[in-house]
Amino acid sequence: MTLQSDVAALWHARLGHMPINKVQSLGLFPKHAPCDSIKQCSMCPKAKQHRFPFPHSQIHSTHVFYLIHLDLWGPYGIQTHNDEKYFLTIANDYSRIIWRHLLATKRNVWPLIIVEMVNI
Repeated sequence: MTLQSDVAALWHARLGHMPINKVQSLGLFPKHAPCDSIKQCSMCPKAKQHRFPFPHSQIHSTHVFYLIHLDLWGPYGIQTHNDEKYFLTIANDYSRIIWRHLLATKRNVWPLIIVEMVNI
């Protein structure tokens, strides 16, 4: 691999696996530079994969909190200054209002949901 090929591959990766002709059009390296490393990029086929969209739901909420969506994820690698490393997202389907909460443990999820429901 030549230096020009290494530079082309580096910019290809930095620019989100942009196609060869687009990277060359930016003028970052000569147009005749070898781009074999870009042609053999293992990430490009994965980035171009598509999946089918989620089907449209037939359930429609008619009032607030008829349908809510919850997402709990974590632990995140870095804790907050309060030792919180889990995230809870509550989305109301009717109003599209979203609440996000940081949690120290998963154990705190149900008390938090109950408090949110009582406060409405």
